[in-house]
Amino acid sequence: MNTKHYSTLIEWSDEDGCFIGSAYPLVGQCCHGETRAEVAGKLETIIDDLLDDPDWLMNVPEVSAKEYSGRITLRVSPEEHKLLAARSASRGLTINRYLKEKALG
Repeated sequence: MNTKHYSTLIEWSDEDGCFIGSAYPLVGQCCHGETRAEVAGKLETIIDDLLDDPDWLMNVPEVSAKEYSGRITLRVSPEEHKLLAARSASRGLTINRYLKEKALG
């Protein structure tokens, strides 16, 4: 198998004070490090090791080949919609930009 078919996620953990890596659906949070590059290297090694284990591979869910459109539908009440509109306008942002910044940083 090719490791490039698996997505990795590297996130900063305030609680742990370091970056933490995962590679769903292969493995959840599995390594940590002081830099993204350090964690990326560890993830690559972990993925390669897992993919070399045929017994372990039998239990891995298939990776989705789904392509994403970049659109997300969010359902909120009219009151929540009004609040989001006010908060985003007070910052000079569209609701979309405001939510994107809140969700992704």
